[in-house]
Amino acid sequence: MPGVKIKAANLEQTAGLAGALAEILRPGMVIALNGDLGAGKTTFTRALARAAGVQAAVTSPTFALLNIYQGARLNFYHFDFYRLNSRDELENSGGQEFIPPPDGIAVIEWAEKIPDILPADYLSIHIAAADGEQRLFSFIFHGNTAYLAARLKNFSADMAASPPQGAGTYPQQSN
Repeated sequence: MPGVKIKAANLEQTAGLAGALAEILRPGMVIALNGDLGAGKTTFTRALARAAGVQAAVTSPTFALLNIYQGARLNFYHFDFYRLNSRDELENSGGQEFIPPPDGIAVIEWAEKIPDILPADYLSIHIAAADGEQRLFSFIFHGNTAYLAARLKNFSADMAASPPQGAGTYPQQSN
């Protein structure tokens, strides 16, 4: 499975990365977000939702399991599997009908808890906290999502080569 790693130095860079990803997402896309507690999964999801045109405040669905938001271009299905212990719990909630979503994208926090629910085609993102607001994003492309790899590599290279004035540094691709 091919992968890309991108380091974001601050929240603005994290939002920029989410924005670049939102531009290339297609209906039916599933994103599996993993990382330790406090790594930034919900922060990244908020930025991704905003970039996808969601105007509503995006909150963590830890207790609700699923929040659905209307976006300008795509609907946004935000799952949180943190409190789930089995696939049966998800199926009993009715949430599995949105994986993959017919009219938008699904972002699943703590997807590693029920990996067998993931379709053949999905993007896995592991977020690791570093110093302060720094985050390391590790992207792994499953099935027919490899088209995203080149776009994310280009984003990283473009941003590093031409940061806007006053914006500081941009996400750097790491090997």
